Amino acid sequence: MKRPLPLLLSLLLSSIIFAQSSLNQILDSYENYFELPRETLFVHTNKTAYLPGETIWFNTYLYNRAENVPYATNTNLLCALFNEKGEKIEDILVNVINGTGSGHMELPKSIEGERIFLKARTQWMKNFKEDDSFTAPLKLVGAYTKPIAQSQSGIPEVQNNIALMPEGGHLLANTVNTVGLKLLDLPDSDFKSLRLFSKDGTVLVQSIQTNEDGIGKFEFIPLSDQEYYVGGKGENGEKMLTKLGKAEPQGITLSVNNLFDDKVAILLKTNEQTLENIKGKDHFVAIHRDGILILNAFQFNDSEHSILVSKDKLLKGMNIITVFDHDLNPILERLIFNETNLNTTKASVSKIANFGKKDSVGLKINLFSKTQAKARLSVSVLPEETESMSLEQSILSAFLIQPYVKSPLRNAAKYLRNLDRTKKYELDNMLLTLGWGRYDWSDIFGYPPTERFAVGNGFQLAGKVMNAEPEKDKFLAIYQKSHPQMYQAEIDNNKDFKVDNMVLHKGEEVYATLLNGRNKTEEPKITVEITPSYKDSDLVLSALFLNALPMDTIGNEEEESLQSSQYFLVNDRTIALDEVTVTEEKIEKKLVHKPAAISYSIFEGLKITEEEVKKRPTLQLVLQNLGYQIVISPLGEGIILPKPGAKGPGGARPPVVIVDDIQVFNPSRNIFNLPHDLLTSDTAGIDEIYYTHQPIEMGQRPVIYIYRKYGSAVGEKPEERFASFVATQGFQRPKEFYNPQYASVTSERFKSYGTLHWENQLNVDESGEAEFVVPTLKQEGAKVYVEGVADDGTLISEYQTVSFE
Repeated sequence: MKRPLPLLLSLLLSSIIFAQSSLNQILDSYENYFELPRETLFVHTNKTAYLPGETIWFNTYLYNRAENVPYATNTNLLCALFNEKGEKIEDILVNVINGTGSGHMELPKSIEGERIFLKARTQWMKNFKEDDSFTAPLKLVGAYTKPIAQSQSGIPEVQNNIALMPEGGHLLANTVNTVGLKLLDLPDSDFKSLRLFSKDGTVLVQSIQTNEDGIGKFEFIPLSDQEYYVGGKGENGEKMLTKLGKAEPQGITLSVNNLFDDKVAILLKTNEQTLENIKGKDHFVAIHRDGILILNAFQFNDSEHSILVSKDKLLKGMNIITVFDHDLNPILERLIFNETNLNTTKASVSKIANFGKKDSVGLKINLFSKTQAKARLSVSVLPEETESMSLEQSILSAFLIQPYVKSPLRNAAKYLRNLDRTKKYELDNMLLTLGWGRYDWSDIFGYPPTERFAVGNGFQLAGKVMNAEPEKDKFLAIYQKSHPQMYQAEIDNNKDFKVDNMVLHKGEEVYATLLNGRNKTEEPKITVEITPSYKDSDLVLSALFLNALPMDTIGNEEEESLQSSQYFLVNDRTIALDEVTVTEEKIEKKLVHKPAAISYSIFEGLKITEEEVKKRPTLQLVLQNLGYQIVISPLGEGIILPKPGAKGPGGARPPVVIVDDIQVFNPSRNIFNLPHDLLTSDTAGIDEIYYTHQPIEMGQRPVIYIYRKYGSAVGEKPEERFASFVATQGFQRPKEFYNPQYASVTSERFKSYGTLHWENQLNVDESGEAEFVVPTLKQEGAKVYVEGVADDGTLISEYQTVSFE
């Protein structure tokens, strides 16, 4: 019987309205869940294997994965080192500036075990149920390890060590299913080929191939109420066996083909028993990530429904495919990776010709980026035969894959390096074995995150100036010698002061002086409190790492030769020079005032010698020789102008001037206390000068440090009118990388585990080039590991072997 046309239109409109309402519900819930921005972390360590007593050098990168750019704000990053029992060894706070920060941790010489873990997290990350912290598993070589009793049994049969994951998450009876497979514990024996068989022993799939990481997949048609097993036998007789769950009699499954260059094919399948119940009902496919969602409704008209999606329409990198039933229940999910137009670039490392130094080489890094954006890199240079760097993690895997999966991944980085068709296939198989993504749809629909923790940005220093006179004393000037920035805090009528977002270095002295309206100084009597306190007891090591298998063995030396670092590093008070040992006191140090906060990669230093005094008898002449322009007013006051042609944000700006660790000139902070006779003073009274023509973070200006001499020849040091106290809270003080003193740089031990150089923050200009110097330490070549990010979000991950010959 034919239905009346108005009734058919009513049913059609009702179906359209219901589908649109369901689409809006999914979209609104998803956007709301990801409304708060999320941070992603990567920590690049100079090695991944260390001996007791060594220093772990690292650089951190903070990324906004929704915008695909580095975080532009400054924040506090808590970093902690754990032993293999999950006990915290040390924690520090790193100052992250414009998305990058650096730090170091010294390993105790008495540390025991085979593994250590470096974990990092911001305070903002505590707003979310999902753990966005970063943990770097590191190998501990040569430390004392308690012996493990050997099994006395014969050939073992290991069960439940094969992970099986049906594509989409479910096995469906009487339908072709794809099942991903992963060996959880790669044994020494060869298990590259496994079988699928039924409970009665019938072999259904003769050979299931796996790659070197133990990952593979297979297809078969399961029957209802049947049990299936996957297993095999290694070359040494060792057996592996795992039970595959029973197939569901009704449901939907999917199969994804992501090997096309320009599109992704999604095949949704059901069986005849299910089709009777769902035919004509709306289902929904969502392709999404990080708050961005593409959503479409569809209906099953027969047992299969195919969808083709152009890769240009997909998100770059990871995409999550979720299928919802008529009632908006998520029933299938699959992770895929879209390699099209990834925001990554390659890098090359080459030796600089005619460098002119016998004991070191110059290396140049070239980025093949088309955007000409500035970039920041961290670079580890290790001996050519090194065994101390694994390639399990990279900035690519940390930012593009790890944030979307439930558990820590191993070896994901290698699939993204030089991504060809074979690696694309293996990466897709790995994602298949991971099952559903990390975000729970019950949380997305009902429990969006709220802001309970603010972004940590420095510290608040608050207190009272007991001897302040409100009518007279207007400001308190506060600074640390380890940080080239002076803060001015206004003193209110109650004698209280407060400074927000202050950079403090823990354990370093803080100096404060009273400033009146005429900028005259007086020693204050103050009480202070530093907040927040970062005794973060809830930063613990996840059980996912504690229960994970140790990293692959690094190194092949005999165990007895690795029991300590005694013959790897020399005594703290001596330095090995070939076969001669001398004490540190016998080494002449030409520059002694170098501020802790500066880097030799940016600053240059000048020692004022007798010869320099004869050539340039005034400080004005010295600074002019260094490239600065000097103008002396009729009143004798000096003005320092930037180097001709110097460029910086907002144009060239006069430099910040710091004399004896006190800022005396910084227009960005309204500091104009440059001594009127400083520039015309006798050069004989100057000890050292450190300078840079590059604009840095102090108001984006160049900086000049001047250190004066004191004594009978040039006058006594003036009386200091300040109060001081030690910062009980704060960031780790910056430290320039230094090579440890090795017992021998020609030993096999050094070639396997030594370090040549570490650049924690190497700046690349718009031309895509950067240069740095590496000590050769009698090596013929090196392996160079580069990680980094450009200002436009371009990711860089590269490693190369470079010859020193």
